[in-house]
Amino acid sequence: MIDIVERLPEATAEHFPLFDRARAAAFFRSALDQLEKREAIYRTETRLEALQGLSARVAGGTYRAVHNGRPRWRSIAKDLRFALLRR
Repeated sequence: MIDIVERLPEATAEHFPLFDRARAAAFFRSALDQLEKREAIYRTETRLEALQGLSARVAGGTYRAVHNGRPRWRSIAKDLRFALLRR
């Protein structure tokens, strides 16, 4: 999506005056960053590493929705479940 937003023609702003290329790209970059940080939890080798990664990401704001900043409880629960079931 980042690539698509960045490749949109300059005329896009003429047809869609509320479109803000920089804001849209930043939104998708932030979402991608969150996914990459969460993915790191799934790549851990031990339960302890997974739990440490999860707690660091919760404290760091990774689980805040990109569009409104609210906590993403389902994502936290999903990743916590994974971490607790990790060997």
